[in-house]
Amino acid sequence: MVGALAPVAIVLGGTLAAALIFSSLWGRFSGRVASIGTLYARDLDVGDIGVKADDLGYMVIAVAAVVWIAIVFILRPTPVFGVLYLAMILLLSAFGVKYYLQARVKKRVNLFRDQFENVMRALVSGVRVGLGLRQALVHVADQSKEPASKELVRVIGAANLGTSILDALDDMSERMPIPETKMMARVIRVQSQSGGDLAGVLEHLADTIRDRRKLQRRMSALTAQARVSAWVLGLLPVAFLAFVLGTQPGLRDATLNTTIGHIVLMMAISLDAAAVFVLYKMTGFDP
Repeated sequence: MVGALAPVAIVLGGTLAAALIFSSLWGRFSGRVASIGTLYARDLDVGDIGVKADDLGYMVIAVAAVVWIAIVFILRPTPVFGVLYLAMILLLSAFGVKYYLQARVKKRVNLFRDQFENVMRALVSGVRVGLGLRQALVHVADQSKEPASKELVRVIGAANLGTSILDALDDMSERMPIPETKMMARVIRVQSQSGGDLAGVLEHLADTIRDRRKLQRRMSALTAQARVSAWVLGLLPVAFLAFVLGTQPGLRDATLNTTIGHIVLMMAISLDAAAVFVLYKMTGFDP
């Protein structure tokens, strides 16, 4: 009877030991993943993306793992190159998610910038008819569209919870990191301390925002051709590599199935990614 129960006891003991080891390591692993997610916390907040930072860390690792498994099955690299591919894919996955989030943030901030002149004009109108600053902000938030409405609602909500309206505007200028919001927060703070015609100051600021937008549109038009040329030059090596691998079986086998081919492929991908990054920075401008 005891002999019959021995295998069951061994299995249960091994399972319990594995569970204890996993639980002891899970705390460290989850902490590391959470630390990865914190790198994206600000972008998630500014971009108004409904994903928790901790969950995003797991998503980055999951995407990298799926891509790595696919590459291992296709290329069948040696263990050393398998580890190198894993490190490169994790790095590219992290940068890819960061780039995507920054693109979402940039899109939302640019949309807010496009709405901000109208927000200022509506705020001037509210102040001139006798509304206080908080009441004028409530009126403008009701009349505005996303994302301006949501940012103004956050300012009003913070003020209702006891935060100074000036500090709430400073927080909005941090979430929407454009010069216009910083100018607005500083102008309103200075006017609250020194007094004066708030409506006139805000109207002058709205005119300044209009002139800045005209200059930004002109600069964007002047650099449009350079940006397109940068993307064409960056994607041309990728298209050429795909064409060669698809039409030259011998070269494809040498690239995908040999150690030298893996080295050359990794170097080509790294250099092309660096070239795209440099060209993007060269053709960009600070609005």
